[in-house]
Amino acid sequence: MMIQRFSQEYLWEEWTHVTQLHGVGKCAADAYAIFYTGKWDRMRPTDHMLNYY
Repeated sequence: MMIQRFSQEYLWEEWTHVTQLHGVGKCAADAYAIFYTGKWDRMRPTDHMLNYY
């Protein structure tokens, strides 16, 4: 159910930051910034796997 709500909000709602979407927390927001927006050099994620990357 979470992925359905997230997908619906992603496609049909007006959002300006990824954390406004259902189910998106800090780790997902950091991953979005690193992999989608290309801000990897400005990020200090707290997730150990994102730090490994």
